[in-house]
Amino acid sequence: MNKVFIIIIYFVASTNNLSFAQIKPKQMSDYDLAINNKSSDRVGNGGDVIVCNGYYKDDGSTELLDFYELRTVHGLKTRLDTNKSLDQNLEILIDRLGHFDDVIQKKVQAFYENFINEAFFIDDSCLVDIPDSNHLTLPPNCGIFQIAIQSEPDWKNKNYRYIIDRTLWDQLDEVNRAGLALHEMIYRVAIENKNIKDSRSTRLLVNLVVADNLKNLSRKEYVKFISTEFGIKYPTDKSF
Repeated sequence: MNKVFIIIIYFVASTNNLSFAQIKPKQMSDYDLAINNKSSDRVGNGGDVIVCNGYYKDDGSTELLDFYELRTVHGLKTRLDTNKSLDQNLEILIDRLGHFDDVIQKKVQAFYENFINEAFFIDDSCLVDIPDSNHLTLPPNCGIFQIAIQSEPDWKNKNYRYIIDRTLWDQLDEVNRAGLALHEMIYRVAIENKNIKDSRSTRLLVNLVVADNLKNLSRKEYVKFISTEFGIKYPTDKSF
């Protein structure tokens, strides 16, 4: 509890029949003008993975930056099952978001139900780095790669909000995929409610939910964190 509280102080001073298995490859011709055109001014916020070649794990690895920090920075463990599907793990995570209130939970649930329609999985291309992670450490012989970019849809990208590198996505297990999807949807809440500069608060909330550690906060700590970092205001009366 004390460790989680210190982390917070540092940062503050059932789906509707949706399955990610429904994702189908889209032709590059649908998107190449928006992603490759030199005149494109598309910018956004991103999600990152750490890719290691034979050092971090014997056979190499690809891992969500959030999960690397979960262990090495916050000393927490992932409380999800690699044998469960992506959808099953996301249902668990979204349910945990409602421990104190359902404000963020309802937003994430709504984003999740439309995630597939707003996602484009791009092949044979690398996403441009979005320097919004402000991470402090990486494992030896490893690099950080942009796996997802999200921005407000417009006519250029044919209403795709999330652009995801399929090659990196295919290298993730179901737990890391669930973490990435949660990261993007929580990041969207932050973007819509506050002018944020990086994803550190998003990654911390993802970590608390993935580790099932959100419940270890007091309600006061939770409200202060969410209000300060995500711009969501709560009633001041004790009924909350």
